[in-house]
Amino acid sequence: MASNVYVKRISSNQEEFTATMSTGISVNHVISILIALLGGLIWEVTGIEVLFSLSAFLGLLNSIYAATIKKDEECP
Repeated sequence: MASNVYVKRISSNQEEFTATMSTGISVNHVISILIALLGGLIWEVTGIEVLFSLSAFLGLLNSIYAATIKKDEECP
């Protein structure tokens, strides 16, 4: 839902919004499948501890990146 609101605010028209959201959903699905396969491989090779530690680290990086997104008053 947050990505919908963000894209709606920055898109110039409905057509751009629709195209951007469609592409984003497709890319998210492909990446989700690839990440699941990679996660299974990491689990099989190194064990569940490494997999969950890596997941926690990536979650932390995602939170740090999300904190850098400009708020409304900072947007041009």
